[in-house]
Amino acid sequence: MAYTQAQISQAAQLLTTKIKGLTLPAAKVWVTAEQGDNNNVLGVTYYIGKVQHLYTYLSLADGVQAAADLFNRNPAYAAARAAVAATTDPAAQLRAIAASPWNGGHYASSSAFAPYLSGQAVSTAPSPSPASSTPGSSCAARLASLGVSTDPQHKITASEAARIFSAMNPNFRPGNAIYDLGVGEITGMTVQDFCNTPGIDVMPAPVQAVQKAVANFTDWSWVPEVAVNLGILGVGAGLVLYGIKVMLEPAAQAVADNPELLA
Repeated sequence: MAYTQAQISQAAQLLTTKIKGLTLPAAKVWVTAEQGDNNNVLGVTYYIGKVQHLYTYLSLADGVQAAADLFNRNPAYAAARAAVAATTDPAAQLRAIAASPWNGGHYASSSAFAPYLSGQAVSTAPSPSPASSTPGSSCAARLASLGVSTDPQHKITASEAARIFSAMNPNFRPGNAIYDLGVGEITGMTVQDFCNTPGIDVMPAPVQAVQKAVANFTDWSWVPEVAVNLGILGVGAGLVLYGIKVMLEPAAQAVADNPELLA
């Protein structure tokens, strides 16, 4: 699916905020070369066995974030990251990206990349700003394509959550812990919350679900309250034992003074 110029500009502008030093002209060429389907802006893939598959994302923002995360974190792109960050020359940045393993190193045959790999300068002329849209509108459109109501206050059902999660992450199946966590996180959310809450629209659902699960598991905020309660119980128990000791002391002293009492 060919992107509109507005979509290319929007994705490129987002990409420059995610990858250190990446210039807008270079980002536009990169996005133009890929134009991945289903909002997979730069063609992020996964394997099942030896078969390569493309991820599906609910919005361009999701696709940009996934691509940036892969580029920023995978050691395979360390040299490209360093080169991109070290120059403001768009052509030099594109040569670094083309020399990396991204897209299997096939950018030499890309009509978008080829002119700049041979030394041509990249145009830095400003392009029209992307058309404005209602926040979350692309997300809502994607939900509609999955048969989910786009009413902002509609609460996503479990079956709808399963369709959403499967569309976003087709490599996870029911029964998988990440799948179950992701579906559970989405179920019960309103469409408005799902599309507009920070973190939802820019992060693949399984990552967010796992992060939240880990956050819950490692949430130690309850410790002070429990410690206080245990302290109160400890003090109470100490006072009770002290009271018993005080009450028994006279009897013990009487026995000590009059051993015959035990006879």
